[in-house]
Amino acid sequence: MTVQAAAFFDVDGTILEGNIVRYYAYLRTCKMTQLGKALWIALFLPKVPYYMLLDAFSRRRFSQAFYRNYTNLSPTQLDGLAQDHFRALMQPRIYPGSLDQLRKHQDRNDLIVLVTNSLETLVKPLADQIQASAMIAARLRQQDGAFTGELEKGPLTDRSKAEAIVAFSKERQLDLSRCYAYADSMDDIPMLETAGHARVVNPGKRLRKIALAKKWKILIWNLGESKKERTS
Repeated sequence: MTVQAAAFFDVDGTILEGNIVRYYAYLRTCKMTQLGKALWIALFLPKVPYYMLLDAFSRRRFSQAFYRNYTNLSPTQLDGLAQDHFRALMQPRIYPGSLDQLRKHQDRNDLIVLVTNSLETLVKPLADQIQASAMIAARLRQQDGAFTGELEKGPLTDRSKAEAIVAFSKERQLDLSRCYAYADSMDDIPMLETAGHARVVNPGKRLRKIALAKKWKILIWNLGESKKERTS
C-alpha cells in the first residue's frame, strides 16, 4: 500500500511524560549506591534553577548548556544504559492516548516519525517498541572515544525541528499539507505549523490560546487512562 502521509511526533511531553534533565539524572545515578545518589543529587540540585531560567528564555541555549554535562561520558556507557533507561523512565510514562493515536496512523499506513531533542540512543528503544518509521533526534559529537558535550547539528528545537521535518518530507516526497504534527510546547510551534494537521497535546495556557486561535485540535492525554479530546 502506498504511504499517504506522515505523522510527526515530538516525544517528551507528547508521547510520554519525560524530559532531558530527568534522563540525565538517571544515567548518572542508576549505578550508584543510595549514599552516592544522595550526594550527587545534593550537588546537582543547585544547578536546576539556572537551567529552568535558561529554558524559559531559550530552549536552544538551555539544550546547548545542559548537554555539556555529557562531556567525557563514553558512548559505550550510554549504549549500555539505553534499554534500562527506557524500561525505568520512558516505558512507564507513555500516555495511553498517544499509543491509540499512533495505532490509528499505522492503520492508515502513515509514516510515524519521531522528532525530538532527546538523544537518539535513548529514544531508539521507544522507536523500536512503537515501530516508528523514522527518527530525527539529537546526537552528541564524539572525539577520542568520548562525548564532547556538543551536539553534532546543534539542538533540535524551535525552527530546527521544522526544518528537519521539511527536509524529511522533501526526501520522501511527502505532501506536508496532508501530514500531521503532534507536540506540546511553545517551542514546538514552528513544528506544528509545518503540517496541514496540527495536534497540540496537553498545552499550557499560552499554547492553548494559540491553538484555539489557529483552530488546531487540542488533545489531553494522561497516564493510566485513555485519551480525552477537545476540538477547538
